[in-house]
Amino acid sequence: MSDNTEINLLSRLKADDRMALQHLFEDHYEMVCQSIYRFVPDASTAEDLAQEVFLRFWEKRHKIEINSSLGAYIRRMAINEGLGYLRRNKRWEQEAFEPGHEPGVDDSAEDKFLHGEMQENVTAAINQLPPKCRMVFQLSRYEELTYKEIADQMEISVKTVENQMGKALRVLREQLQQYLQLVMLFGLLWLSACQQPATASPPVHAEINSMQYAAFRLKPGTDLKTALQQWVDSNDVDAAVILSAVGSLTDYAIRFANQPEASVGQGHFEITSMTGTLSKNGSHLHLTVADETGHCLGGHLMEGCRIYTTAEIVMGLLPGHEFLRVADDTYGYKELEVKKKEKN
Repeated sequence: MSDNTEINLLSRLKADDRMALQHLFEDHYEMVCQSIYRFVPDASTAEDLAQEVFLRFWEKRHKIEINSSLGAYIRRMAINEGLGYLRRNKRWEQEAFEPGHEPGVDDSAEDKFLHGEMQENVTAAINQLPPKCRMVFQLSRYEELTYKEIADQMEISVKTVENQMGKALRVLREQLQQYLQLVMLFGLLWLSACQQPATASPPVHAEINSMQYAAFRLKPGTDLKTALQQWVDSNDVDAAVILSAVGSLTDYAIRFANQPEASVGQGHFEITSMTGTLSKNGSHLHLTVADETGHCLGGHLMEGCRIYTTAEIVMGLLPGHEFLRVADDTYGYKELEVKKKEKN
């Protein structure tokens, strides 16, 4: 719906045009139901609450001032309606796990994943979170509310939101660990296959090894690449990958595609992504950053990237493998060779 159409529709609503309400209902009813159902997973109740949303909108039509889009405004009303229902029915009061119990995953989860159904398992894991914990996670990840907005919506403290979000991420990480391992395994198999001659097609034998995790923060002024390599070297890491990286820089040094030297810049830049492999034998990392206008640039991470406020790093450690850097005759660069460690 265009801005002009929304303005016209809102004007008609304020002029008590009931046909405008009908148009609003037809355009947004499905979205409102879906937004409510995310928090109140009962179709009949969600439909009843959706009708309440449009009734409330009609009742307050003369006072409504919309600064965003009409759809976003109604969606926020739907979220508020769902949260209000949960508050009235005290649906998130009991939120602790029973002692010694954590929600499990279906025994056939790996098979589902291998058939492209990982999303179903992710959704199931989220649905098994305790009510308050699940609510905080959904409002943060799906509705993109800030912790302060979540606290206001749920009438809890910001500290409680932080604690519940931490609990949600911890439980989901534990439940979905096997899927992360499978993703990493497929990546390793793909990298290994890339090293084979085009005419060769040897059978691939693989087994899933446990992946460990490391999370840490790099402080202002630190050189990003140097600090990562120092951490890997000091911890004697043979094989690791970047799982997540967020933060900001005051200086970037990035070597763009097929360029001999790094390009550098100063200012304020957000780290939007970082990926690659790390090892005490050598690392290969790519970085993408965005400037104040949202313009992005990326390439090989080079020394000279200085952290502004923070860099929050999560690594996946692969104790069953060793990453080597071996000269490739094709272009003369040292490329990745994945070596599987022998069991003791």
